[in-house]
Amino acid sequence: MRRKKILEAKDVSVYKRLLRVLGDYVEDNAGTEYAELLNRACDKGKQIMPKDKNALAILDNVLKGDTVPRVIQNLFNFRFTNLPICVKPMFKDRRIVVASWTRGSNTTDRVKELIDWEGRGQGKWTDIDRKKITLLDLTKTDKEDK
Repeated sequence: MRRKKILEAKDVSVYKRLLRVLGDYVEDNAGTEYAELLNRACDKGKQIMPKDKNALAILDNVLKGDTVPRVIQNLFNFRFTNLPICVKPMFKDRRIVVASWTRGSNTTDRVKELIDWEGRGQGKWTDIDRKKITLLDLTKTDKEDK
């Protein structure tokens, strides 16, 4: 129960940061497609956010940029391979590979696709063939491995 509350709190804080970033950007750049995304985010609420802790960590990392234009640039143009190693979604196949995000019939490797702008359903981590995988936990330290 406590773990669920912590995850929900993280979900809300990332959602609020997303709204702030989009709001600041739209305020300075009116008439862009980001205004529509801000409206969708406000209408759908936090249900647009992924429930997966790794996906939330990625969004949290990207939304912590130093300037609003840079955060928008990273959010909408970064691929999973561009992410820092601490949040890069990787799994072990025959070798270590960057995972994909699948929602419905869409499989992608773009950060912006972690957000479900329609609020219809959550995604999951898969390989490129859309088979469900388990991500490597890169947060472990050497002491924990022993």
